[in-house]
Amino acid sequence: MKIKYLKLKNWLLVSLMSVLGFTACKSSKPAATSDQKESEQSEQIEKKPIKDDRGQAALMYGVPTMSYHVKGQVVNHQGKPVKGIQVVMLNRNMGNTPNNPGEENPEIEDYMKIYADTTKNDGTFDIKAKDFPSEYMRVFVRDVDGPSNGNYQNDVINLEFTRDEIKAESKGWNKGVAEKEGVTIKLKPVR
Repeated sequence: MKIKYLKLKNWLLVSLMSVLGFTACKSSKPAATSDQKESEQSEQIEKKPIKDDRGQAALMYGVPTMSYHVKGQVVNHQGKPVKGIQVVMLNRNMGNTPNNPGEENPEIEDYMKIYADTTKNDGTFDIKAKDFPSEYMRVFVRDVDGPSNGNYQNDVINLEFTRDEIKAESKGWNKGVAEKEGVTIKLKPVR
């Protein structure tokens, strides 16, 4: 009984494949001679290296994105500029902070190397990122230079973007650029 069932199943599959146009693997091109193969190999164009963008945000087809650009200054509790503070816009997949104590994550460290900015002598920073479109973005600040100019607490700040600060590009899934200037981040000292 099993043999009859298998024969019937195979016959149905073969019939279906022939109706749909599936045939055995066969090339319609004649086989190339060894001389043709050598000439094809010598005519090959030098291949350029593929751009490695593994450190970029993973964007897939059909995912809306927005570019964010923020300029500002970091000051201490007395209003004086603070140098050596790392500032980065958090990708929404990172959670609240990019560095949980005792946990190393190479993806987050790579993201920080690319997108973070460390404040200059006058406390200024200039950061950019790409993420899902939103009217706000989280910014993470942390003291990376040690006690040389004071110890400050890490902090996460929500920045809101007004309609005037969001410029639509309307090219497919790109929802535009959100730019904000003159942002002042006030740090709290570690006690």
